[in-house]
Amino acid sequence: MDAKALHLALEQKYVQNQESTSMSSILRIFSILTVINHYLMSDERDEGMKSPRPCQNPFARYRFHNAREYKTRTPAIPESVMEQVDAHIDELDPIYKLIYLIFSSTGMRTKEVLFLEADCLEASRYENLLQLKYKPYKVLSARRRAGVGDYHRVLITAALADEIKKQIEKTAKWRSTYNLPYIFINKRSNFKANMINMNNFRNHINALIRKHNICDDNAGLWHFTCMQHRKTLTVILIENGATVDELAYWLGHLTRTTASNYYAEVRKMRLAELNTEYFRKMFDLLLSEEQLSKYSEEERRLLYIDFRLEQRKVEFGYCLQKLADGGCSNRNSLYNCINCKNLCTGKKYLPYWQELLSQQQLAVKKLLEIYAKNNITEADFVDFKEYKQEIFLLQCYENMVKAIECGVM
Repeated sequence: MDAKALHLALEQKYVQNQESTSMSSILRIFSILTVINHYLMSDERDEGMKSPRPCQNPFARYRFHNAREYKTRTPAIPESVMEQVDAHIDELDPIYKLIYLIFSSTGMRTKEVLFLEADCLEASRYENLLQLKYKPYKVLSARRRAGVGDYHRVLITAALADEIKKQIEKTAKWRSTYNLPYIFINKRSNFKANMINMNNFRNHINALIRKHNICDDNAGLWHFTCMQHRKTLTVILIENGATVDELAYWLGHLTRTTASNYYAEVRKMRLAELNTEYFRKMFDLLLSEEQLSKYSEEERRLLYIDFRLEQRKVEFGYCLQKLADGGCSNRNSLYNCINCKNLCTGKKYLPYWQELLSQQQLAVKKLLEIYAKNNITEADFVDFKEYKQEIFLLQCYENMVKAIECGVM
């Protein structure tokens, strides 16, 4: 009852303060209280403590239903942000640069990187690739219960392995002096050696982001956290066809369950992102919902790749014709292209459409002059096939120019 009363009081407090992460904060508080209460009940407690020893742990027994839905999802780092950070990565302290490269290449957790040991590099069967050995501390107890070894291994490039070797050599004397196996230790003059502070690492990355005003696709300044690399690598693996089992192995999961959750989340995220607004921002092209609705999630991903590689580029934009539907039967016909529902164009093509409109207006004007010269009245030529075609094409150009100028297809 007391735990329930505390829960309700915390809910009221966070709601009144309009905290966006109210449930996540409450979950974290109850988790901490569970650990404290467990300590007070255990034999490990300080014998000098005079407080009563609890006979039960109400916080451990308290249950939050659908707790997973309350957690804030870690975002993947957008490709544009990654490219900008990589362009300025040399401005970081060498040790922070190395930590960043390990995060981005392996998707390891913070503690796993921080506690890399001097014997972390091993040979592999693949050319120019080595194995990075580390302890997945988060699942270490579960691995031992399952009879799995303490260490997990992932492949890294020889170039990254060389940088890690330099760090191993640099810290050899300090490890020997203080009898420590870890490579990410630091020693300042007149101070004892200590572990690298990961909060400082994160702050240096965010300082670099602020310095160069590195923004996401929505023009918002990006805020970096260490877990983002793990989510980013997960997205990359899934988009490149990794199976659930491959994903589970690379991330060090003992079961397929967590990897499957990643799959569901990433698939849902990518389908939501690969909408008309996303294509407009990425390629400055105008797509209608009708054009994109015929593409499934997987087809949208392939469409994005085709656009990036410009494999669907045509003279006045991009073609959305599905390859499974066969080739375009009107490829050489501009008349059919302008009226084709598969044509995807944008503002950068506006000058071409304006020029075509101008030429078509001139063509219609000359045609009317010929009719007038031959005493053909409007009542007669309005039904002429050539006149209908030219007027139809003129209307198509006018509609296209207007649509591009208004930003609506």
